[in-house]
Amino acid sequence: MAARIDLTETELQAARPDIVLQDIERLRRSIEQLMRGHQQRREQLLVLESGLQQAGAQGLEEQREALAGQLAQAQRRQADLQRRAEALSLLCRKLEQKRQATLTRLQAPLQARMQHYLPLLMPGATVEMDAGLAPATLTRARLGGAVESGQLQELSFGAREQLRLISRFAYADLLQEAGRPTLLILDDALVHSDAPRLAQMKRVLFDAAQRHQVLLFTCHPEDWRDMGVALRPLA
Repeated sequence: MAARIDLTETELQAARPDIVLQDIERLRRSIEQLMRGHQQRREQLLVLESGLQQAGAQGLEEQREALAGQLAQAQRRQADLQRRAEALSLLCRKLEQKRQATLTRLQAPLQARMQHYLPLLMPGATVEMDAGLAPATLTRARLGGAVESGQLQELSFGAREQLRLISRFAYADLLQEAGRPTLLILDDALVHSDAPRLAQMKRVLFDAAQRHQVLLFTCHPEDWRDMGVALRPLA
């Protein structure tokens, strides 16, 4: 028995009870430290949650899903509008092509009749019609072989008046071809034309008078005595 007591005493001393007590104290303090850290993190989470609630950040996942749905709907709407826009663009191109073809078909006979009269006024000149079926661009040769092209509004007032009168004759020709009666009434026409141009326009007027009835009123009868018809004064 004494031997066992001595052995146990020896083992007890070898286990260092004082160090074991220090281990217990160290681990107790560690547990307390961990519990305090846990409590601090819990309090921090509560503060963060409160801040998120105030900032409206709660339910971000739900908001993201709602916004994703709205985005998908907007993308479908955009695709639908894109298809409609492309269809309208195609329709506009088709209509413009049809309009241009129709305009060309209308311009061709009118331009042909303009070219019947224009050489009598300006030999070698050509005229192009605009979308309103009125003279727009005049091209003519100058001395030395140079070619000049310009818009109608760039010409002198007298030249513009002459071309507009020719366009009236061209329209009258087309009406007559369509079986419609024609009567041309001119009131003091070509008063802004110089003598050479007036002489050329008389040739144009006389040619038109072979197909249409033309009444010319003027305050300058002396300028029209060479038209091959008798002048009739009006009281």
